[in-house]
Amino acid sequence: MKNITGSPVEHGDFFDRPDDIARLQRELGNNANILLTAPRRVGKTSLVLRLCELEREAARTASFINVEGCKDEFSFAEKLVDGLKESGLHPQLLTRIAMSFHNLRKATGNMKFGAAGIKMDMGSIGDSEFGTLARALESIFKKIEAGDKSVLIAIDEMPELLLAMARQEHGAERVDQLLHWLRELRQTYRVNVRWIFLGSIGLDSFVDNRNLRKTINDLSLATLNALTAGEANEFLVELGND
Repeated sequence: MKNITGSPVEHGDFFDRPDDIARLQRELGNNANILLTAPRRVGKTSLVLRLCELEREAARTASFINVEGCKDEFSFAEKLVDGLKESGLHPQLLTRIAMSFHNLRKATGNMKFGAAGIKMDMGSIGDSEFGTLARALESIFKKIEAGDKSVLIAIDEMPELLLAMARQEHGAERVDQLLHWLRELRQTYRVNVRWIFLGSIGLDSFVDNRNLRKTINDLSLATLNALTAGEANEFLVELGND
């Protein structure tokens, strides 16, 4: 185990937290979507990366997607599609959508979103297969829901994206629309799709400050505490042995 400060850790560098992992697995097994909260530097990202690893080991699909660098709905959609594509899920459909997004990006350059936001008309730039940005993404979830394989989607740093959007034209309206659309997505495709949201800024704090709590009231709140004294001692011993 390497002594790594600041960055998320995986595999042999991760100090196992079986009780926390088991708690999240129980929630997901009970058909819950999760909002994971914790102070900074407690290890949320590393824990969820391990959770995704265990899902894959159990022959299920898991995709960890960090959206911190995204600035608008389109870059979020690109990240989501790329993450699901990398997981090996429905390659033909995802490749087709990724190509549509590539063509859209090429045609519009550094476009600015209007009030349409996630419901932007893709047909306006010559791509009529999916209609809107939202429908392109929804076609993926329809395919997942109709199949026999479940998928866990972990979204890291969602508030960073929302803060960036809020500073743009029609920002408040677009943030509201994206959060409501995501909630509708979770409610509609709930058999084979599970979500977990985490980040250094709490999504719950973000929505509470904007009177948007109803957009995440379907999420089960889970907390991650600091290591106990016993766990901390065990961690130091393991770190010292390596």
